Amino acid sequence: MPTTEETGAGHHDGVRPVTPAVPPARTPDLPAAVADDLSTINSAAAHMVQVAAQAFSGPLPPPDLLEHYQRIQPDLVERLMRLTESEAAHRHALETQALAASERIEARGQRYGLLIGLAALAVAGMALSLGHEKAAMTIGGTTVVGLATVFVVGRWKKPSE
Repeated sequence: MPTTEETGAGHHDGVRPVTPAVPPARTPDLPAAVADDLSTINSAAAHMVQVAAQAFSGPLPPPDLLEHYQRIQPDLVERLMRLTESEAAHRHALETQALAASERIEARGQRYGLLIGLAALAVAGMALSLGHEKAAMTIGGTTVVGLATVFVVGRWKKPSE
């Protein structure tokens, strides 16, 4: 909706304000304060606002925006490139550290599993040597089945993470 109109007659700059034709609000069922607000809105000149937004994803803006930055401040693009490279190097270092920590934790778990398994089998062997065959079978069997279950379930969970 236009807010000005060029007439060329009677105005020194050739532009005069135009009040838009907004139909009056019907207010029979509205409170007086709301009806007054509506009449004020209807009598005010309408203004059109246009908003434009641009978005990008990734570490750097698109080339045309980089060119615009270069015109504003000559070293800005170089600084952005250094910042992007620095952030990428930092992210890679963190990922390398996380992977190394994960490998250490996995290796530690395997060593502890081996120690627990050997200790349980030693106890089962001792129980067998003392003549407690059922206790030795229970300790040895549950240890082997438990450790096998842990390793199998661990292998199944790995790909989904």
